[in-house]
Amino acid sequence: MPQFKREVIAPLHEKLTLTLAKDEFFPKVEQGLKKLAKQVSIKGFRQGMVPAGMVRKMYGNDVMAEEISKLANENLDNYIRENDIKFLGNPLAMPVLGQSTDINNPGDYTFEFEIGLQPEFEIPALKGKDAVVSYQIIVDDELVQKEMEYEQTRHGKSEETDTIIADD
Repeated sequence: MPQFKREVIAPLHEKLTLTLAKDEFFPKVEQGLKKLAKQVSIKGFRQGMVPAGMVRKMYGNDVMAEEISKLANENLDNYIRENDIKFLGNPLAMPVLGQSTDINNPGDYTFEFEIGLQPEFEIPALKGKDAVVSYQIIVDDELVQKEMEYEQTRHGKSEETDTIIADD
């Protein structure tokens, strides 16, 4: 289970820290490597017959980084949805120094995200039904006809003609 820590930086500004343990993501990394081994084509080997050690050495760090990133984004989305966090924009991933993806020496990974929260506000004029004025607009055939004529002259098309008549 991923661990989340929520810190208030400023009003309407928070930092979420997500920690992923090795046993949460490493099985998915192994599955990704097995899937890749069936698809990869390396000179000297038939497709799908590349030794697992070679695939791990050549593509292991990339597969691990991809799986960790995917898992971090899924967990962040789930946390935001479960805790009903109303935020503005998108969470911003903050750079975390000192972490590298090494398939031979995996450890726990920490991600930090900054989010801007939606402010709570009320519009007093909308509280009572009498506070908002509502207008009933009556559209008659004459108004519709005038509007149609206006739009026809405004969006008319140009044509070559030999004669000019009224309303051209």
